[in-house]
This record gives sequence, C-alpha cells and structure tokens, in this order.
Amino acid sequence: MTRTTFPLPAFALVASLALSTVACTSSTQKGPEVASAADQTSFAASYPDRLDDLTKDMDDQETEARAIIASWEKVPADTGNTKDLDVKNLFEKSDRAGRSDGYVSERRDLNRVKSFFTEEKDEINRRLAGTVDRAAQQKSCDGKEMAGAAIYGMKEAIDKRIEHRLRESNEAQVILEEEGPRVDKAVQDKLEKQLDDVATASFIVHVGFADTRQELTDRRSDAGKVQSTLDGAIKAENEKANDPARPEASKRVVKARLAELQKQRQAMDGVVQKATQSLQQAEQRGKALEKEYDDKFKALLDRLQKEKDKEKEKEKEKPKAKA
Repeated sequence: MTRTTFPLPAFALVASLALSTVACTSSTQKGPEVASAADQTSFAASYPDRLDDLTKDMDDQETEARAIIASWEKVPADTGNTKDLDVKNLFEKSDRAGRSDGYVSERRDLNRVKSFFTEEKDEINRRLAGTVDRAAQQKSCDGKEMAGAAIYGMKEAIDKRIEHRLRESNEAQVILEEEGPRVDKAVQDKLEKQLDDVATASFIVHVGFADTRQELTDRRSDAGKVQSTLDGAIKAENEKANDPARPEASKRVVKARLAELQKQRQAMDGVVQKATQSLQQAEQRGKALEKEYDDKFKALLDRLQKEKDKEKEKEKEKPKAKA
C-alpha cells in the first residue's frame, strides 16, 4: 500500500484545516429552540403566580441554606461518639456530592416532582380522599378517618422516596450505610441528617440559587409581552361576555375566565416589581451566601480534624497490650 507523506509545513496546514473544520462545526451546532409562550393566554394567565413562586423560591433557598450553615456550630459537639468513623471525610464527600453532576441531576428532577405535588396537593388529596371514602363505605368503615390516613401515608411515602433517591446519589451516605453500624444507632441517624443537610446546602449555594436566579431572569424578561397578552385576552373575553348571541352557559364560563384574567392582570405590577428588586440584589446575595458557606464549612472541617487528632493522641497514650 502506497502511503502519502506530507512535508511538515503541509501536514501542519492539513491538521490546522481539519481542526478548524471541527471547531467551526461544533460552534455552529444549535441546541433545541424553545419558542416563548408569552403571547399565549394560557401561559399569561398563570404567569404572575409562577413569577411570584420563583421569587419566593430564591428567598426560601437562601433561608434554608443559612439555617443549615448556622447548625454547623453544634457539630461535632452534639453528634455523639463518632471515633470509629472518619466523619471529616464524610462531610467532605457530602459537600462534593451536593455540587456533583449525579446528585445535581437527581435533585433537579426531584425538585420538579416536589413542585408538582405541592401545586396539585389539594386536588390530589381531594381525589384520593374521595376514592378511599367510597371504598370504605362499601366495607361499612369510617371513610373520613381512612382518607386522612391515606393522604398522610402518601405524603410520607413520597418524602421518604425522595430522601432515598438523594442519598443514593451521595457517596457519603453510601459509606455511612456500610460503616454506620460501628457507632450507636442514634449517632448514625444524626449523621445521616447532617450529611443530607451538607449536600442540600452545597447544592443550593453552588447550583440551586443560580438555577432559580437564571429562571427568574428569563421569566422576568417576558413581563412586557405577558402584560400585552393579558390586556388583549381581557378585551376579547369582555366582548364574548357581552355578545347577546352567546348562550348563557357559555357566558358563565367566559365570565369566570374573565374574572381570573383580571385578577392576574391586577397582580402583575406587584409581582414584577418584587421580582425585579430581588434580581437586582441576587448576584450580591449569591456571593455573600457562597462566602458564608465556604468560611463556615472550613471552620467545621477544622473542628472535625481537631477531634480526629485528639482521638489519635488518645490511641497513642493507651498502654500497649503485652505480648
């Protein structure tokens, strides 16, 4: 087989062109294009509530992270006897898990699940209670009492499965599951909660807060178009409501929809202003939260290291067993 050879300059030119082609191809590839829904009435009708929820979510995440960070002051003093475990290593791994791809992906998915059940809680509970009540009546049982138990059981099951899925994505929890029996059950349970909290705070500080900030920024940019959409929809529904040829049954539906649109339109200015103010402070808040996390987590690790060193010294001081 004849092999073509290039002088060095020619080879360099060919390689350069090949790499340029790859680079150009990569840079021009487009991701999925999702069109704005701001001109759709169905989107506009729920926009104020969703924008307000995002603003509150950013506040709630910051509050939750700060509460967890503050709780570290009590660690390791109130954890119990953990000398048979490398607690510092567990905390470090839990911190890394909270910002790692596997945990982050799982948490984002589960946050959507939690949001769905929170938003639909009343309707889901109503339907579940109705189903249980009907089944109980057929067995001559107290349907209301059974329905309450079923609703509580469903919520608890969902919360437990979410907790389980997140722990499966946290290497520190996997290690603790294996090594935990070395310590008292109460200590193991407390460590599980502490490791959950570290991963949660790490996620919020490094990923979650920024996620919500970006989503709020994107949604806030739709405000002007949504306002126009709501104004147009209100005008159209008013015309339908005053149409003498429209059946009364249809008018009732139209008037109910009109009332909801007017309610959302009235809420627009307030929620948009609130979101705007929150976004103006978001970058500074995010940086302050990250600094507080880093400082307090480092102090926590230092305390855990001191405890570890103390245990080593105690082991050295123990009299050696005679041969």
